[in-house]
Amino acid sequence: MGADSILSIIVVESIKMRRRGIFFIILILQGMTLFPLAAQELSGGQDFGDDFSLSMFTLKELFQQQDDGGQDLKGLMDMTVLGVIVLLAVGVIVAIIVHLVRRRKDSKDSARFRETRAIVLNTKMDSVSGEELSRIIDRGVALSKKVDAHTGRRYAMTLPVLVYDAAIQMGLDKETSVKYFCASLFYDCGLLEIPGELFFGEILTEKEKQTFKKHVLRFEDQISFLPRGIFIEAYNAYCFHHENWNGTGYPEGLMGDEIPLVARILHVVESYLSLRSRGTYHKGLSKKSAIRDLKGRAEIYDPAIIDIIESLV
Repeated sequence: MGADSILSIIVVESIKMRRRGIFFIILILQGMTLFPLAAQELSGGQDFGDDFSLSMFTLKELFQQQDDGGQDLKGLMDMTVLGVIVLLAVGVIVAIIVHLVRRRKDSKDSARFRETRAIVLNTKMDSVSGEELSRIIDRGVALSKKVDAHTGRRYAMTLPVLVYDAAIQMGLDKETSVKYFCASLFYDCGLLEIPGELFFGEILTEKEKQTFKKHVLRFEDQISFLPRGIFIEAYNAYCFHHENWNGTGYPEGLMGDEIPLVARILHVVESYLSLRSRGTYHKGLSKKSAIRDLKGRAEIYDPAIIDIIESLV
């Protein structure tokens, strides 16, 4: 199989995996192998220097090697192309492995969510029927996935489960824990009102930061249909999940136990998942490193909840 055929296969596979970066790298490298020859032809033999070098050799040096009986130019070119193909093949293989690992993790997260959802639906609620609770969860999941797609994060299947488990671990009754679970499906839908490009910028301006803070006030249309008991917890989750333990958060600067418990749990869980995820501003941390980071900022989070999350993960 020739070099062109191998490159074609790699291109096709990279497109299938939606790895457009690999595809463009291949095109650039193919161009690099042809451009020095074209430059040499157009310039009548003039050496263009490092800007048009194929690798560590300029085209002039390659011709000198051939004239002096050195390495055959075609052979060297074949070796260079082969090296590029090997590197690209390794890159594609690594990308495939990462893709499969991520799919396996997503599958495990989805399975865990289904298990928790079944437990939630089997919980007897005084004011909400099982059918209504199922509809609420389905609507919340759809909204959570929409927020994930808009922001680039991947919390939809993991955050509600961790919130529910934390509530149970803290000794809350099952009905309250179910309300927290439902609230966590809707708590961040105000982010849909934030321009999408702001989630992928490097440094936010002060004006952009203020725009972000407004997302905790844009929620009523999304949760107005909820039954009263769940609505109250969803409201508390929505409004106050950026309040800090020491009173430096927003929108009201609540402190300590003034912050509703569901919001305190969400603040820790959301921050933990953010630290674990690879994002625009950082690479993903290990579980231990993420917990250590949270404990290092205990003035922001309820320390007791950090300990609960550490025991769960």
